[in-house]
Amino acid sequence: CPYCQQKGTLTAFTQKNYFHIFWIKLFKISSTTTVEYRHCKRGYYEHEFTEEMKADLEN
Repeated sequence: CPYCQQKGTLTAFTQKNYFHIFWIKLFKISSTTTVEYRHCKRGYYEHEFTEEMKADLEN
């Protein structure tokens, strides 16, 4: 975490938005990923990710 300097304490959340008709999902419109660090509860949006965060998410 760039804020508290802890390693390996992140949790990722992905929210997907779909186009739907009568509650039937037809296709995905967008996807947003956010990361929260368990130690300091600091959250980061996808455009704020550092290279270390991106590498941790891939693993």
